[in-house]
Amino acid sequence: MQYSGFHLFERRGTIDCGVLKVRYRTSGQLANYKPRRKDEVIVCSDPEGKFRDIEATIDYWFWFRQRLLKYGESVQIISPQKLADEIKKEYQKIWEKLSAVESSRNQS
Repeated sequence: MQYSGFHLFERRGTIDCGVLKVRYRTSGQLANYKPRRKDEVIVCSDPEGKFRDIEATIDYWFWFRQRLLKYGESVQIISPQKLADEIKKEYQKIWEKLSAVESSRNQS
């Protein structure tokens, strides 16, 4: 699949890419997040301190995804949409798994 000049391909349910610009938003407990990585820059800060938009240059989706997942509801991918959709699918899988465990406990 071609995306914004970068070749993305799916392997084992994840996306690998050459180098890709990703924009994400931090809010809640991370509303004043200050990037510590050299490949991330703040592109927008809400004047009321409710969120920050960060642009990151990523070269491996797996590790970036792992980092974002740990932030939970305090982070959201703005673009590209394909990556935002993958994060959404991952949260859906987590929810389904936790729901199944809870359901089996209630039946015991």
